[in-house]
Amino acid sequence: MMDEQRYQNADEVIDLVDLLFYLLKKWKSFLILLVIGALLGSGVCALKAVQTRNAAVAASQTEWSAAGYDIDDEVIAQMEMAAQYRKQYLEQLAYCQNSILMQLDPNAFYEGRLTYYISAGDDTTLAVSRFQNIIKSDDILDELLEASGLDCEASYIEELLSASTSAELINRAPEETKSAMTDIYNYSGETSESNTIIIKVVAPDEESCSQMLSVLREKAEELDSECASSYEIYNSVKVSDSVQQTANSAYLTWQDKSLSCMYTYLTNEQKLEDAFTSTELDYYKHVYYTESLDETETVAAVEVETTAEADTDTEVSLSFSGMKKYVLIGAVVGLFLWACWFGLSYLLDKSIRTYGEAKDCYRVPMLGRLAADDGKARGIDGMIDALYCRIKGSADTIPYVISAINTIGDERTVLCGNIEYEEVQAVMEEFQKNCAQIEIDDFAGKSVHALERVKETGREILVVRIGKTKKAEIRRELEICRMQKIKVVGMVAIENI
Repeated sequence: MMDEQRYQNADEVIDLVDLLFYLLKKWKSFLILLVIGALLGSGVCALKAVQTRNAAVAASQTEWSAAGYDIDDEVIAQMEMAAQYRKQYLEQLAYCQNSILMQLDPNAFYEGRLTYYISAGDDTTLAVSRFQNIIKSDDILDELLEASGLDCEASYIEELLSASTSAELINRAPEETKSAMTDIYNYSGETSESNTIIIKVVAPDEESCSQMLSVLREKAEELDSECASSYEIYNSVKVSDSVQQTANSAYLTWQDKSLSCMYTYLTNEQKLEDAFTSTELDYYKHVYYTESLDETETVAAVEVETTAEADTDTEVSLSFSGMKKYVLIGAVVGLFLWACWFGLSYLLDKSIRTYGEAKDCYRVPMLGRLAADDGKARGIDGMIDALYCRIKGSADTIPYVISAINTIGDERTVLCGNIEYEEVQAVMEEFQKNCAQIEIDDFAGKSVHALERVKETGREILVVRIGKTKKAEIRRELEICRMQKIKVVGMVAIENI
């Protein structure tokens, strides 16, 4: 009954450390499967890229027709509204991307300021208006753009300019500061005959701001000369002409408002599109993504539409940008298959897999543990063997095992093992030479001759080859010994170390 329990336990014991080293010794197959998995992953990526290109080519060659769609008038109205939101969104997006004002740092930008005190009698208001119109003169925006060196359209320069009178600034100022501003700008008691004009330009850097202010200064000096010859009573004083770094939270408010407006358009469009069925959405994109947008569409709109109609070669190159992901997935799949294959191979292995299994499962005294090969492995295999020996202990020497065999008595004893294996045969012959009481033969469960010799001596030592000797052979051998009242006095294990 005790032996039967031993046999059952032999199948249940799994040493995780031995399993780990079993897998580590298969490192070459691991690398092969890893490479194969990576190659398969890259192949899948290439296949998907080709399929994407073919689909794009097929779609471009297919003539779309609205005749196959039956869209309700209410849905058409929703589509027109969505298209309008889309157009507004794209225009606002273009503004946010290209506007210099949107790129200003509200906490640090440069402001150029020209301030003139103008007096022209009854014509003061007219003279001041002429100075205000400097920023609206013909070709002024092109001149400022060229001078500034900024990378934008001329229309975006206009929002960097402003021209205000002292009266306008005072009227827009908070009540608590109006009195102080009046004292600053009012150089004469006759406010109806005199006024102050402030021309400002802002820019993200000092050089651009200085160059634009220089253009405005030239225009102001030309106008000053014209006014001096046009009005009988005319006087002007340049109060300030400077460029300085400043800050203004109003620009931050404007930027936030512009971005909020853009996202509002986008949200409204998406809400309307989400209500469309797949068929309606397909119709909407074919009709309203193109026909509903006129020739004045912004640069951002053109870029978005171009993305949807990208060249097929570009689509293939973009597909290959996911190559790393597919290679990684392929490698992980290869690792998984490798672990499953060799893990199952280990679990389904019918041989004695480890020295610890031979020692613990059959409860037969272990006389020694020998290395199957005296040659030392090198490289990665050598490092794995060294680590294994450090954890599990080094192999015993043949003289040590011979000494252990001699200590069990002088009675005749038969060494039984897998004599078909050369390493087992060599070890058994070495024991026979050095131990007078030792005889060698096959397992008693496999040979009638071996069984007769073991019955004659009544003593047996098992020699097992780790990884080759089957568990069933050991079970059968122990069962025969129990039935024939043969004493198993020990076991010698031979394994790859």
